[in-house]
Amino acid sequence: MDALAAIATFCRERGMNFVTFVYRSKREMLEGFSSALLAEIRTIGQNYSFPVVDVGPWWNGVDMRSVTNSTIDSHLNNRGHEILAAGIADFLMKHDLVDKIAPISRKPLETTESVRAAASTTPVLTGERERTTIFRHLDWR
Repeated sequence: MDALAAIATFCRERGMNFVTFVYRSKREMLEGFSSALLAEIRTIGQNYSFPVVDVGPWWNGVDMRSVTNSTIDSHLNNRGHEILAAGIADFLMKHDLVDKIAPISRKPLETTESVRAAASTTPVLTGERERTTIFRHLDWR
């Protein structure tokens, strides 16, 4: 947990927003371990003044098989990642942690040059509570 505290300190010293999202699914086989880990992360969040969000409740009412790759591969599929992305975006915007901008073209990046061009538009973090736009290429409604 020292690394998490160090990241929080780094961000705070530079005026950068920091949030930790803890991934827990309804199929947690180590529920006691998962709960203890979440409690420890929440304690660090309180001590270093950053929010800790448990994404477990985002799965309420969701058939986990419909959002994972298979019965033996519990990694999220596209739909599962959509649920996570929507929840993260909602939290960040509701708590005013990112700038809200009009969406830009969703045309897929097809070449290495276009990927480099898109990467060069990523804002540089300069601190002093400057907000950054992290959903530059997404159309959040």
